[in-house]
Amino acid sequence: MKKKFLALLLSLMFVFSICLNAADFSLKKGDVINQNSRSYIEFSKLSNYGLKTEKKGTNYTISDENATLVFNENSNVFTVNKTPFTMDTKTVVAKKELLIPLRILFETLNYKVGWDKNTKTITIKKLAESKLPVKANDYTITKHHSKVVSLAPSVTETFFDLGAEKMLLGRSEYCNYPKAALSLPSVGSLKEPSLEKIVSLKPTAVIAQTHYKEEVLNELKKANIEVIAMDTPKTMEETYEIIKKIGLILDKNYEARALCSTMNAKLETVAIKTKKLSKPSVYIVVGTGQYGEYTHGKDSFMNGILTVAGYTNAPTDAEGFSYTLEKLIQKDPYYILTPSFATEAVKTEKAYKGLSAVKNGRVIEIDADIFSRPSRRVVDDGLKVLLKIAHPEILKTLEF
Repeated sequence: MKKKFLALLLSLMFVFSICLNAADFSLKKGDVINQNSRSYIEFSKLSNYGLKTEKKGTNYTISDENATLVFNENSNVFTVNKTPFTMDTKTVVAKKELLIPLRILFETLNYKVGWDKNTKTITIKKLAESKLPVKANDYTITKHHSKVVSLAPSVTETFFDLGAEKMLLGRSEYCNYPKAALSLPSVGSLKEPSLEKIVSLKPTAVIAQTHYKEEVLNELKKANIEVIAMDTPKTMEETYEIIKKIGLILDKNYEARALCSTMNAKLETVAIKTKKLSKPSVYIVVGTGQYGEYTHGKDSFMNGILTVAGYTNAPTDAEGFSYTLEKLIQKDPYYILTPSFATEAVKTEKAYKGLSAVKNGRVIEIDADIFSRPSRRVVDDGLKVLLKIAHPEILKTLEF
């Protein structure tokens, strides 16, 4: 009888634990500490919300049934299942208590953080875990994969950011970052990869983005390889959705949420700092010359990045990436940012000589890879490049 009672008690405790972990709750003024335009929560209070906590030296571990997060004192680096991520701000130690950025913590744990105007409380709502299948365009991934070939540079970078680089069997020839990616076998170009090479690597999935041929992907499907092809995101929100889809495919949901939350926090931090500053106009050269002018218009993820960094994107009337020299001359942007292959042409060719940026030495060469790939680098590195040009005083205040 005692054994049955004990078994029942343990079962009830297990169910209660699950319910507690998944519960929604609100945080009142006394539960949150606001500092430097950020909301923090005390480490010691997290056990009240169904989370397991443990402190060893300067390491603070927070875990639920599927993930382990480790924060450190006065550090902007934390780990999710041993994968490191960089926050926009450091943890704070106040009165022997570790203060952790609230939004990043709970978004990583799959909560939606909001604000209730009526009750003036922060709401923390548990979200349903994303589940397979993953769909994009006419392609579907039906199961988790750990043997993948990437046909897009931004996808390859995201694998490394999620701590999933060991799941990559091959890459396109354009996947050149990080340096460790170059040690992976190349399967050729984005649109014309070697089918024979891909099949020889024995992947269970291939992930493409933007530049791909349906005929190639369909041939891979015939070889019993699951494929998916993502579109180019038009906003950072769409970028986050793609990252989360990749995370789901790789069974790295927590890591994907941590990556998205930290990227978004950095953008929000910089946006606050540049909000009241003057915003010079800028034009980013994507392509130029005999094939026409190409740039980042309003329907591109870069438009949002430029706005956050304290610029006005000049070609907001661009349709897709296509633009015209006549419109560029009419807009006459204060800055022109150009990749290395186009710098000399923009500075010296007759067609551009009337532009004030050319006449006044404001044509600046940038790394095209950073600004053309919807990945972590466009936030971590791209923002810093942009701030250094127009708002160097803000750059000095960043903690990432």
